[in-house]
Amino acid sequence: MNGQLVTTKTLTWKLTFQWITAVLVTGLLAWLTYSREGWVPLLSNVDLGIHELGHMLAFWAPQLLVQGAGSFLQVAVPLGFGAYFWLRHDRLAVVLMLAWAAESLNNVSVYVYDATRMVLPLLGDDGSGDGHDWHNILGRLGLLNHTDGIAYTVRGLSCLLFVVAFGLAVWWWVKANGKAAQAPRGGRQA
Repeated sequence: MNGQLVTTKTLTWKLTFQWITAVLVTGLLAWLTYSREGWVPLLSNVDLGIHELGHMLAFWAPQLLVQGAGSFLQVAVPLGFGAYFWLRHDRLAVVLMLAWAAESLNNVSVYVYDATRMVLPLLGDDGSGDGHDWHNILGRLGLLNHTDGIAYTVRGLSCLLFVVAFGLAVWWWVKANGKAAQAPRGGRQA
């Protein structure tokens, strides 16, 4: 025990600041995600690196799985970190990882939407479209005619993840403030 007195007011302020930060960061990330055609500075570069790593990790698999591995991994990594932080009871990190996964999922929706348009500049693509994962995946599955619907569904899931992140931030904020209000008056020893 360090003898430092932590009052209910101090504890409430720390919890409030934490959750206001979570809501603001999630809101900013959502705004950047949907106002920049799916490209968020810095974070989308991380997504791209993880996407490419997914292809490299699946090099041994059939071509269809290799092509899908990039998009899968770029969404699975933030969700995996979110699960890790959930187990560690780090709720702020859970909210931020869900927001990252939502941003990444929207990034995938933009890629899916481009499957029939093929205007995105892609790494390693010679302009023929052979390097466009989603054009190849949907083409092999006979779903190129459904590209827009699939892209809008993926984007809807992205929006849903942002709503979940916001909802958890608000819920945990209210829950934390309720616990802080129930703390003994006059403070407690830290």
